[in-house]
Amino acid sequence: MSWPTPQGEPPGGPYYDEQPYSPYALPSGSEPPPYGPPPPYGPPPYGQAGYGYQVQSTTTNSMAIASLVCALCGAFVVPIIGSILGIIFGHIAKKQIRVSGEQGDGLAIAGLIVGYVFAGLYVLGCLGYIGFLVLIVGATASSSSYDSGSDGYSFVLPVLTGLFGG
Repeated sequence: MSWPTPQGEPPGGPYYDEQPYSPYALPSGSEPPPYGPPPPYGPPPYGQAGYGYQVQSTTTNSMAIASLVCALCGAFVVPIIGSILGIIFGHIAKKQIRVSGEQGDGLAIAGLIVGYVFAGLYVLGCLGYIGFLVLIVGATASSSSYDSGSDGYSFVLPVLTGLFGG
């Protein structure tokens, strides 16, 4: 069974040289607007912002980085010198960040904390070592005279009273 064709239209459909009407088509005789080429597909290349984004060029303060690196080197590589340099660089970095508005405040604070902690530990270690040497010297000095009633620990009290006055 075949459908009847409307009057005036050939049996295969409309003529192919006719263009159908499109509401988005430009009027005849007009030129396209000067927009430029469409953007490429995919994400924007490295270093370029996409649509509507502005590139912020913020830098991290180099003294803050140096503070943390020196403080960590002071903890493991160059004992007291690295810690002192970490403390100095950390204070300089905090001042520079406050003036310039750069990033890296957390690095500077971490450098200061690590520097102060390990410098304090080294000072305590040195004081403990000196105290240990004083006890050893006191032990050898008090054991030079033979005391038959000594239990072997009588050198501690004279050394401690000599150190702290008593």
